[in-house]
Amino acid sequence: MFRARGSIGGEIVPTSHHANLQVNKRVIGVPGDRVEARSGRVYVNGNRADNIPTESFQAIHLGHDQYFVMGDNRSVSHDSRAFGPVPRSAIYARVILNVWPLHRFGTPGYDKNAKPPGVLCG
Repeated sequence: MFRARGSIGGEIVPTSHHANLQVNKRVIGVPGDRVEARSGRVYVNGNRADNIPTESFQAIHLGHDQYFVMGDNRSVSHDSRAFGPVPRSAIYARVILNVWPLHRFGTPGYDKNAKPPGVLCG
């Protein structure tokens, strides 16, 4: 989850200040990663990230404090392809329970005690 200002269906700007939206997207890339989509799939540092069909986009190199986020319904998702990388200071939560799709109901498979990469700013 990250904070943003703007409107659903309109312009969205990830921000840690004066936010009026809370947006839930999948983090695809972290600082230092190279993210691109080709041949219908997303690649991070040359490795396929997932099996979700995605239209091609040019490679993006993430700088310090930048996260690339995408929605799972890629054909209509308003995500980093539209508004760019999300700063670490705008990110405030992570998924602790999947409820949809039903076949993935349960806790996600990652170390919930691990700290996310990047520096948390004020």
